[in-house]
Amino acid sequence: MDHSTVSELAAKLDVLLCVAAAQVGKELSLAERAPLLSRLGLDRNQIARVCDTSADVVSVRLAEARRKTGRQKVAKKRTPKRSKR
Repeated sequence: MDHSTVSELAAKLDVLLCVAAAQVGKELSLAERAPLLSRLGLDRNQIARVCDTSADVVSVRLAEARRKTGRQKVAKKRTPKRSKR
């Protein structure tokens, strides 16, 4: 395969990926949907295109989700364990 054929295939796969991603989590807010799509392998530009927003907004939502997840993990670590009797 030559370079132009590979480029065309890559572009078509990107379109298919976005079409499939558009079906995922339609009922979710962007704050919930962006991290989900990120875990599924989409980058911030693809997520922005699917969610009809900017890549900067997606970056903010992903950062907020990471901070929230980090706090939840810390809270779980601080929970004292019950002693066995």
